[in-house]
Amino acid sequence: MAETSSGAGRPEQHPEPGHDPAGQRPAAPMRARVKPYEIVSLAGMVAVFGATVVFIGTRRGEYALVTFGVAFIVMLVAFATFALIVKPDQSEREEIRLAQQRREIDEAIRLEAQRLNEEADRREGQSGGHDGEESGNTPDMKAR
Repeated sequence: MAETSSGAGRPEQHPEPGHDPAGQRPAAPMRARVKPYEIVSLAGMVAVFGATVVFIGTRRGEYALVTFGVAFIVMLVAFATFALIVKPDQSEREEIRLAQQRREIDEAIRLEAQRLNEEADRREGQSGGHDGEESGNTPDMKAR
C-alpha cells in the first residue's frame, strides 16, 4: 500500500493496482471471473440435483420437472446477481477498456471493408461489366 500524508497528521492508504483493498491477496483478473456459461451450468447442476431429490422422494415426474424449472431460474438469477455485485478493480477496468478498443477497431475494419466492396461493385457496374466471358457471350455462343 502506498501511504501519503494528509492534513490531519495520519497517513492515507491507497490500494495498489491489482490488489484488493484489504491488501491480503491479488485481485482476480477478469479472465478468472465467472463466465456466463459457467453461471448457466452451475444453475443447471443445482436444478438437476433438486429435481433428482424430488423425483426420488415422490416418484412423480411432473413434480421433478417443475422443481427443475423453478430451481434453474432461481439459481440463475441468484448466481448472476452475485456475479454483478463484484466491482472491477483498476486492472479489470483496463482489460475492459482494451477489449472495447479491440471491438471498435474490428468494427471499423469491417465497415471499411464493406465500403470498399460496395465501391468496387459500383465501379464494376459503371464500367458496364460486359466482358465477353462475364456476360455469357463466349466464342461458342457467338458462333451459334
